[in-house]
Amino acid sequence: YGVDINSSFSELLNRIITFPNIEKINIEEINIQWLVKDYEKLKSVLINPKFNQLWLAIQSGSEKILKLMNRPVLEAPEITAIKLSNLKKGAPHLIYKGQFIVGFPGESLEDVELSLTHIVDSKFDEVNLFKFDPKPDTRANNMIDQVKDEEIDRRIKYMTSKLKKYNIKILTNN
Repeated sequence: YGVDINSSFSELLNRIITFPNIEKINIEEINIQWLVKDYEKLKSVLINPKFNQLWLAIQSGSEKILKLMNRPVLEAPEITAIKLSNLKKGAPHLIYKGQFIVGFPGESLEDVELSLTHIVDSKFDEVNLFKFDPKPDTRANNMIDQVKDEEIDRRIKYMTSKLKKYNIKILTNN
């Protein structure tokens, strides 16, 4: 938000919190790149108790998979995880949610482990594990190294079992 008008997402949020009739604000499915680009300013805005939830569309803890998804990688996922953990320390009232895609073409078991590490290190309260669902006429649908449905289901079960140890609420679409 706001790049085209010389503004920023944090400026928008700063204006929204001044509205007297707004009691709770949920930020849903924001692309992680906007948090990374405006981190320091967002950190100072999100401490406001009007903010209830921050849901980040991270998609993967693997730089390789993010590049295959054609997602901007502004910093290493490990650095992003540290920032998210620090953000949570500064705004513990927020419910932190992460969204990850499981089974994107080319995803290895090592990539799954990187996503698990990212989730745990980021200190998410809740994680949505979305099964990769190829759409017709997309680049991802035609990529080699498609992960079979049964394997995606197995990976989601594996990730769910690992994350339960950390009291992270898990939602899936399978």
